[in-house]
Amino acid sequence: MAAAGEKKPLERPKTGHSSSVKTYSEQPLLRKTWTPPHSHSKVYSVSSVTKNLQGCQSELDHLPSIEDNNACPTCTNTSSEHLKTSKPAPFTRACRCLPSQKGITSVAHLNQESLSETQENKPTSTNPALANGTGGRMPWYLTVIHEKEQCLLKLGEEITRLSEFETQCSRKDQEILVLQEKMAEVTSQVHLAHNDEVIKAQAELILQLGVEIQQLRKVEEEALEKSHLITELKEEIRRMKESGLQWETGTVVSTQQDGESVHCETEIEPPQNMCPETQSEHLVLRGTENTVFSVEAENFVSLTEQMRDVEMANKALKEELEETKRNYMISTGTVCSLRRALSAREGELAKARGLVEELKIELGDRLAQIQAMSRKFSCLREGKANEDVLATLETENYTLRQLTAQLKEEVSQKDQAVAKVMSEVQQLQKHLLTETAAQTELRREGQANQETMNSLYLQHSKTKVSLEQMQSRFERLRMKIIQAVYSAPGAKQPQAEISDSALLQAVQKIIDDRTTFHQRLLQKGEKIPPLTIADMQNIKTAFTSPKKT
Repeated sequence: MAAAGEKKPLERPKTGHSSSVKTYSEQPLLRKTWTPPHSHSKVYSVSSVTKNLQGCQSELDHLPSIEDNNACPTCTNTSSEHLKTSKPAPFTRACRCLPSQKGITSVAHLNQESLSETQENKPTSTNPALANGTGGRMPWYLTVIHEKEQCLLKLGEEITRLSEFETQCSRKDQEILVLQEKMAEVTSQVHLAHNDEVIKAQAELILQLGVEIQQLRKVEEEALEKSHLITELKEEIRRMKESGLQWETGTVVSTQQDGESVHCETEIEPPQNMCPETQSEHLVLRGTENTVFSVEAENFVSLTEQMRDVEMANKALKEELEETKRNYMISTGTVCSLRRALSAREGELAKARGLVEELKIELGDRLAQIQAMSRKFSCLREGKANEDVLATLETENYTLRQLTAQLKEEVSQKDQAVAKVMSEVQQLQKHLLTETAAQTELRREGQANQETMNSLYLQHSKTKVSLEQMQSRFERLRMKIIQAVYSAPGAKQPQAEISDSALLQAVQKIIDDRTTFHQRLLQKGEKIPPLTIADMQNIKTAFTSPKKT
């Protein structure tokens, strides 16, 4: 019900024929069709039925296509599969089976094809709807639309009747909500009445009252015991008084006439004719009697006061107990009344729920009747629209065949392009293999060069070490030669650094001096071993080789 009032993007605008049937014939039928994104909404009106081909084609623009019926799951299906199964979908008020973008484009394509074929005088596919339009008679789909509008009016009346039930259901729901709120309040009151804390407090109060009653009973028993003790003491006092009177009467010597006066005197003071022992006993007896009477009187006064206090407390406790009993009876009465009210409310709620269930069942029955009527109307429409559906299917098959041929050509072209791309890929792979082989060779050469460079570096380091060793040896030899040359007697010590040429000249001079001295000795005729030339050459080479290096 709520979905019927919502606006759909392709919903047909509401016209004035919802109230009566006459308004439909007086006003033109207005339908909203799909509009492309670049253009605003356009309203197409079918004010009159033209008798030419163009008029029929303009009327076809407002009809639903097969794609629309397939796209709309709630509308009646008029596809080829549906023609085999003939199972229409349920009717809903919100969807009016208006054409979608795909349906409009397909119908416009068919209209353009038919126009081009008629203009070029080529054979066209037989379309009964177009033939009826060109024959001058009213197209069959307009009659179907009129019948459908009448059926929709009946369905609108039925929906208004059901809307009343819906309002009643909403009202009942509100009543149920009110009853539920009341029931919640009652249950809260019952929970408050049956609250554990209250019950515990009452139980504790009753237990305290019971304890106090027991204490009062104990006090009453003690008071009774004390009263018994007081009575016993009174009897003993009375007995003692009687025995004292008897004893006094036995001891009186005076006459019976003076008995009263004598008796008074004996009570006031002891008789003079008594012996001292009897007088002392009489005084002790009188003292004990006075003390006993005073103690007995004090005890009796205190006991009477205690009895009065206990009786007052007992009365107060009895009054509190009566008040608690009265409150307990009142609370039990209120709980019983609340339970009765709750049971009554639950009965009313059960009745309301039963009524709601009955209304729901009736509403479901009405909806089932509406769906059956919509199926019946859709079957009637399908029986008349089979030929148009077959024609549209043929045109669609033709267009699909053309589309498949085009797609096959595109696929062949794409296959050729793929083959070219594959050949290029293979060439690139071969080139990549050659490049990888060249890179591996270069890597090997680089590794060999690196190894040779490492070996040369090692050789260079070895030669450098050997050169340093030679230099050190040369320096040592030079120092020894210097020491040998300038340590001779008569040699001048150098004041500055000695160069190699100066050192060589000094050594040459020493050699020359030696040779001259050797020759002089030979001339004198002394036998001296000859000087070898190899030693001189070794000395010269030793001095000249460092300069060459």
